[in-house]
Amino acid sequence: MWIAQKSFIIWTGVLNLLVLQGCSSLPSGNAAPDDPFESVNRSIFEFNQDADRILLKPVAEIYTKTLPEQLRTSISNFLGNIGETGVIINDVLQLKFKQAGRDTGRLLLNTSVGFFGFFDPATEYGISRNNEDFGQTLGYWGIPAGPYMMLPFFGPSSARDIAGRLVDTQMEPQRQVGDPQLYNWLVYGGGAVKAIDARAQLLGTEKMLDSASTDPYLFLKNVYLQRRKALVNDGAISEDEAGITDDDLFSD
Repeated sequence: MWIAQKSFIIWTGVLNLLVLQGCSSLPSGNAAPDDPFESVNRSIFEFNQDADRILLKPVAEIYTKTLPEQLRTSISNFLGNIGETGVIINDVLQLKFKQAGRDTGRLLLNTSVGFFGFFDPATEYGISRNNEDFGQTLGYWGIPAGPYMMLPFFGPSSARDIAGRLVDTQMEPQRQVGDPQLYNWLVYGGGAVKAIDARAQLLGTEKMLDSASTDPYLFLKNVYLQRRKALVNDGAISEDEAGITDDDLFSD
């Protein structure tokens, strides 16, 4: 029964993806072809900006001031190591078997020698982290991105990536825990820590976002879509296409 419920969630997400793909072909007035829900997306973007200013950014600032940098790095390493399971599964689904082998070696090395992933000896040995998710897997098999969608709290996405996110969450090892109380601690508590850690790493970028364009919403949308396209194609993001490099976007 439990497995059936999880399968229902996954395939409901895929079905929603197909429905949204169909919706994206409907007339949408003056909206851009890749952004038929622009009016709603802009409203959610403004909500996210307010939520970030009032809650997320202050918490992230407290996080960075309270915890030493080395401890924050260890937490980021640990969270990244948990995500390696999903990366490996998506490697296989994209027929990247050699990369899957390297990522498996990275997971085993960091989990053992790296003390459950708090340290990252794999990178020191030249085994760098790869970025693969089910949204990229869908793109690999030719599923279009579909309409751009801004999600409350989660930020920019697309119809394809929403479906991918639903599947990726089911690949997380902490979701396989049977004890309900431990499950809540690992999934919801761990998710909160992950969100705070991710926001802490982006402190300072909001100034760049505001100054980079007269339309921060459009700027963020273009960066997101171009970066996702580059990830699906296993290519580096182009400065000419996106107007910004990864270093510019994710540096303080």
